[in-house]
Amino acid sequence: MALATVGSDTWQDASQVITASPRGKLIANCIKTVKWESLLMLCSNLREGTGCKISEKFSVGSHNLVKLVDFDDGVKWVARISLQVIDDFMTASVEERMDREVTIYKFLKLHSHIPVPEVYAFDTSTNGEIGAPFMLLTYLHGTVPDELDLNEDQKQFIQSQVAETMIKLAAMKFDRIGHITMDEEGEFRVGKDLETNDGPYSTAGEYYNALSKSRFRRYADIYLADNLEAEKETGIFVPFVFNSLIQMMTNCNSDTGPFSLVHTDMGFHNILVDADLKIIGIIDCGEIYTAPIHVVAQVPSVNVATAPSPGFATRNPLWKATHEEGRPGYENFLKIFEEAEKRITGKTELAEAMVSNGVQLVKGLDKYLQLQDVFNSVSIRSYMYMYFHTFHGPKNAKEFTEAHIPQDDSDYDDGSDQYNESESSEQVEKQGNEENSTPKEVGNEQDLSEPPTESDEQQADINKDSGKDVEKALELNAQRKRNEDVPKQPPKAQDSSLAKVCQFLTNPYFLSGVLLHGALVAIELILRRRT
Repeated sequence: MALATVGSDTWQDASQVITASPRGKLIANCIKTVKWESLLMLCSNLREGTGCKISEKFSVGSHNLVKLVDFDDGVKWVARISLQVIDDFMTASVEERMDREVTIYKFLKLHSHIPVPEVYAFDTSTNGEIGAPFMLLTYLHGTVPDELDLNEDQKQFIQSQVAETMIKLAAMKFDRIGHITMDEEGEFRVGKDLETNDGPYSTAGEYYNALSKSRFRRYADIYLADNLEAEKETGIFVPFVFNSLIQMMTNCNSDTGPFSLVHTDMGFHNILVDADLKIIGIIDCGEIYTAPIHVVAQVPSVNVATAPSPGFATRNPLWKATHEEGRPGYENFLKIFEEAEKRITGKTELAEAMVSNGVQLVKGLDKYLQLQDVFNSVSIRSYMYMYFHTFHGPKNAKEFTEAHIPQDDSDYDDGSDQYNESESSEQVEKQGNEENSTPKEVGNEQDLSEPPTESDEQQADINKDSGKDVEKALELNAQRKRNEDVPKQPPKAQDSSLAKVCQFLTNPYFLSGVLLHGALVAIELILRRRT
């Protein structure tokens, strides 16, 4: 079914902006700052004096405001103006990020059939003739799927095209990890990575080590400095554990490539579809760079949940329901992706990697940027589960999970500590009944996915009543607030599991990784203070 309205017909005007909000003020300031007459003159001159006008309506994303440039002869461009948002998690400047995005647009135009807009002109300076960094691009008459009310068939139709785009990007191989640059002779090369502000990297291990250090350092600068309680959060150690486990569970230190292109912000918010829901453009391509397979194989934001965390267990019915409701969409996307990869390449390398330990480890490090201990604590427990599952077997992993189901789930606490241990064990059974199972090898890793068990069927029946669970959770939450002065007793962990945790923490690989990682971060912080 074709859409009735797409493209610039759906854009907003200034009267729809809530100027009292911080974001509204940012948009209003951008509209006020830009020298629109100078921009009109530039557009006209680039087309040999053809007259044009700039629309009052606009589209706005996280970092840019877009207006339509309508020429007298019917040609349409867009002017994409930077909102000059300062991203705490990027060391690169607005100018440098725009320059790299222009470069990747040019590269994809020359070396692929992936639909991206053509760049006619750009200026990365904040004090240039237009008054803000900008690009002039081809107008693509489409809409981002995030703004559409789609049924399941329509979503899957677009998901299939997203999978194909990911696979085509991944088919382009390089011998280094970093962002694409263009030298003075016009040759494309792999330059430094914009997030770590270093590189290019010759091995996956070098990149992961730099990435984990960079993310911890910025987590400390942004979050720990203003949050005195944060040092008590177990989640702050995600980068340290990641850096040790990625070396223990993958061949990253010997992985010298080839490395693939990936759009790490690929999703329904960064593609344009036409009235027939066919992808006509990939936009905001600044997050495209060359990366190891466990970064390339991350599930994109295509209206499905991310991969269920290995060893996930909770007493909280809200979390349990959310976790399980997302599973079918996730599993269906895996099938869509595998079929597309097999059709295009004849292989299933990326599809297999999507369910690997390495992808789960990278996912935890990505969630670290959300600065929420409730998510980081889940990542830590997931990391520990993978460690026990890989090096001590499924039975030990199950025992660890059973012993460390949180008594409450931080912001999601609903008084569900009233759930008894049999209910908790029932959740963990979903991860296991694994004692006699043999993990499936994925490269040099182990796949943690398991076939459905009788417990899965029982859990599916429970999830049908998730609405009742939510009502019960709300009632329990109200009761908890009435009795919040009553201290909760922490759950008693099994001695054997505590011993296993100690064994993990004293593992020489883990300790050496933590010590080296911590020492390097400490040295860098000291040097930065001195300078």
